[in-house]
Amino acid sequence: MGAGTISRSGLFTMRQPHPVWPILLAGIGLVLGGCAGSHVGGGRTKVIDLGPLRIDRVFRSMEGPSERVRFDYSDVDWVTGFRTEVLDIQTGERLSEEFFCHGQLQIDNQTRLLVTATGISEIAFPEGFGLPLRQILSGVPQEKRKVSLFGMVLNNHHPEMDRLTKIRIYIDYLREEDLKEPGAIKRLYKVGLPITVAVSSPGSKGNPESAGEEFHLRGTHSAHWMVPPGKQIQNKIYSHIVPVDSTVHFGVAHLHNFGVYMRLTDLTDGKLLWQTDVVNQPGRAQIAQIPAYRSGTGFPLYKDHEYEIEAMYENLLDQPVDAMASMYLYYHPLGDERISYPDAPP
Repeated sequence: MGAGTISRSGLFTMRQPHPVWPILLAGIGLVLGGCAGSHVGGGRTKVIDLGPLRIDRVFRSMEGPSERVRFDYSDVDWVTGFRTEVLDIQTGERLSEEFFCHGQLQIDNQTRLLVTATGISEIAFPEGFGLPLRQILSGVPQEKRKVSLFGMVLNNHHPEMDRLTKIRIYIDYLREEDLKEPGAIKRLYKVGLPITVAVSSPGSKGNPESAGEEFHLRGTHSAHWMVPPGKQIQNKIYSHIVPVDSTVHFGVAHLHNFGVYMRLTDLTDGKLLWQTDVVNQPGRAQIAQIPAYRSGTGFPLYKDHEYEIEAMYENLLDQPVDAMASMYLYYHPLGDERISYPDAPP
């Protein structure tokens, strides 16, 4: 299976937090209110701070200060939203998204259920949809049925900076008691589709002169590579990306600076399903936003179709830049099947 993280469900048993990670007691708030749908009661929000995280020099992607904490999900049945922001601890000022590398809600088997990053700091499912956290965890082996929150800061452009920051995470959620009737909310499950490259890859789909070039990995991770000056298009083909026929109702794409777009094509039908184009800050090669896909109607994913993800970079510098490209789709099974993630991703 292309994504390799979706499988069957099991039984739910609550476990105690792991002793080596902080427990979320201080720095956690609870907000009640809002409305998640016509058949759903008032929404709830947990507020969690990670830090302090000092930004005192340039930190490239995956290099910045970070923190991981244990998340108590004992009262969280459905997650309907996930938002992140970087704040100056002294002033409370919200900093630009350029200082946010990524955040995630992760199961102990390394499955990342919710991921935000530069330009995609908010996941907001359509009204009437949610990620069934408790149900998903019920299918995870008991020893891996714990959840953590992670956040990392970033600094590409300001070598003289010295600020003490924190990452604030907002988790919008519902309890079963908030649902006014059965089936009031539709289940969404995540599939992650990263582009990976090998050092000996035959070349990009971009400029002809790049044909035959070798891709240099950033470190040893095949999902992080270096883009030489100029344009480069990378792609990857997937099959069996969902276990059952489904519809996608929310999607985000993660790219680094100099990313131009990312798209998803159904190769079996020959249809372009979704493309998101990077919005940069005015006059700067700095991502401001990577627009998300959000729809109550959605688009189809078929378990027996073949799909291609494609990403374009245009490096305007005279030296290589680091890159990655991942697409995260949240889908609803057409038969309302219950999906879980018992095994670690490949």
